[in-house]
Amino acid sequence: MLKDASAARSERRHLRRRRVLLGGVICDAYGETPIDCTIRGLSAGGAQVQLAETFQLDKEVYLVDTWKDWAYLAKVAWVKADRMGLSFVRSYGLSPEPPAPLQFLKSVLLDAKLRQVRALVECGRSPEEATRMVGLKHKGIAR
Repeated sequence: MLKDASAARSERRHLRRRRVLLGGVICDAYGETPIDCTIRGLSAGGAQVQLAETFQLDKEVYLVDTWKDWAYLAKVAWVKADRMGLSFVRSYGLSPEPPAPLQFLKSVLLDAKLRQVRALVECGRSPEEATRMVGLKHKGIAR
């Protein structure tokens, strides 16, 4: 019976999802209420994410991938406990700049990266190393 359920699930997913462990942020269509998440599975058509906290979901959300600097407009396909499946509608590169109406996603990305830098510094990394690790350029103070 478990095998049948697994087969039914894979039939619904048309593209193979690969397991990953990436940082991300889920937010509503306006960039409000950003929630950090972990991207657990990723394919060209969607993702499985794990949320650190719960919040009221819209039918469409943005997933911001902090590793690749991409954002995805996605429909929520399913929700189970602390995980959710997303089906991508459209994707947007955030570097160097996203389209004008989506500039708020660049702010969501930068805020998330700054939280990652703070967490790494709290774990003992130098600010220079932490900024490099999350893909930000560290500019030292000119003397």
